[in-house]
Amino acid sequence: MIARISKFVNGLFQPHIKLQKALYYAFFIEIILGLAFLMIYQNKIELKQKDLLNKQIYHSNVINNLYSKPELNKKVDSKNTLSNYASSSKELTISLAPNAASSSILGYYQAVPILMYHYIENAPARTKMAGLYLDPKIFESQISEINKEKINSVFVSEFAKTLILKKTLSSRSVILTFDDGYEDFYSIVYPLLKKYKVKATVYVIINALDKPGYLTKEQVRELANSEYVEIGSHTFNHLNLKNLNEKKAIFEIVNSKRALENISGKAILSFCYPFGLYQDFDIKLASSAGYLASVSTHSGFLHSQREIQTLTRLRPGERSGTEFKKWLLIFYRK
Repeated sequence: MIARISKFVNGLFQPHIKLQKALYYAFFIEIILGLAFLMIYQNKIELKQKDLLNKQIYHSNVINNLYSKPELNKKVDSKNTLSNYASSSKELTISLAPNAASSSILGYYQAVPILMYHYIENAPARTKMAGLYLDPKIFESQISEINKEKINSVFVSEFAKTLILKKTLSSRSVILTFDDGYEDFYSIVYPLLKKYKVKATVYVIINALDKPGYLTKEQVRELANSEYVEIGSHTFNHLNLKNLNEKKAIFEIVNSKRALENISGKAILSFCYPFGLYQDFDIKLASSAGYLASVSTHSGFLHSQREIQTLTRLRPGERSGTEFKKWLLIFYRK
């Protein structure tokens, strides 16, 4: 009797045990398929990012090749006007589609302080722009600390490549940027960069070159060949882009890149908005022109691929020595 009851009870639970096993197997298979899907999706994203980077670099190489042709090798000087380069803008197709780099990776950030400088010299007694000047001794103190702390310095374009490819820089990296291309960059900053082995990106205004107080074209060519300097475009005339129509914006953003590549002999891969002002059209234009990244004057140190054409920066001010070091190291805390 007991044996019959036991057999009856086992019979009741047997289907449930089989069902439970089936559910376990189904759940396990679902996990495997899910992981496989994620791996395939991630691989596709990485391929898209590499393709984007290759297209951007290829575009810059095409521009360099165009400028190597005698018929397109126009001399750039302070007398250039919009009409001089109006015809050349037809050679470049401007895509106003959403920036390819701005919609691929969401929620991916890197904490990298991009420092913003202008003049590295003592401010004149009656200047209204004292905030743009920094004592050379203070500046040397700052990059000395960067060197002592073994903080990795990179160019803006190098950082852009890591964002595009979703790679990660050294846990402590910094970017130095200099706006406008003043003469003191060559006479004061450049020797210090070499002394402390620190890299920097300098943004030059093309029609200011060879004018008093600014870099010369010859100096730009020399700097472009240095391992410590990257040349970036700051437009032809440093105009407020928000006040320009599309034709003039193309001239200032796109054609300045071409002209600067002609002057420097190097691909120009980063851009700086004059006064930090821009419109949506300018952002798309910068990307279509072949700039890997652009910098703004907005404050911040967290960067993602979505904002690669509007990277934020920080003003180090007059902090020096230990004070500067403590301030900079804050941005590397986890």
